[in-house]
Amino acid sequence: MKLLAGTIALSVSFILFIYLYGLKVDHSIKYNGSFYTFPAILLLIAVFCFVSIMAKNNKD
Repeated sequence: MKLLAGTIALSVSFILFIYLYGLKVDHSIKYNGSFYTFPAILLLIAVFCFVSIMAKNNKD
C-alpha cells in the first residue's frame, strides 16, 4: 500500500510542479509562489514511502 501511495504522490507532485512552472513562464495572474508548498509536501510523502519500503526490504 505504501508503494501505491508513494507512486501516486510522486506522480501528482510532478504534475503540479510542471503546471506551476507553466503558470510562471506565461506570467499568469493565477501564479503564486506559495503554491509550491503542496507539491513539495507530496514529494516528501513519496520519498518517505519509498525509503520506508527500502528499509523494510533491507531488514528482511
